[in-house]
Amino acid sequence: MSASRIKDQLSEYHTCLVLACALNDQQDERHNRLRELLNQAAAFIDTATSRNIKEQGKPLLQMLKQAVEANNEILPRRKFPRQIARDFRDLGAQTDVWRLRVPYGRLQERFDHRRVPTHYRLPQRYNWHGRSRPPQQ
Repeated sequence: MSASRIKDQLSEYHTCLVLACALNDQQDERHNRLRELLNQAAAFIDTATSRNIKEQGKPLLQMLKQAVEANNEILPRRKFPRQIARDFRDLGAQTDVWRLRVPYGRLQERFDHRRVPTHYRLPQRYNWHGRSRPPQQ
């Protein structure tokens, strides 16, 4: 597998896990280890040479895949992780998802909506069914 393909996959699994972490902000030891893995992966993706990616990228990719599968027990997916990542990036190119959040309807299409944590705060204009609320007077 080429270095660019490994790097693309690393980036996609990383993005999927970043979204999953944002939806599940429990501050337990498992979450802290995942955050550390994501920080290390981001640094590697940003700075690794092609040679580094070929040598060290596959083991890191396996770790990210395992983390995605472990997270699937907490927040089951309806789509493949790489598709979720691409969709999230596309949405991020259109809107500030960190400030405005991801519309619930988009989450519902990608994850089991019954398992999205209730503490995930959505913008006022979205309710838990993904429909727009009328503006409050």
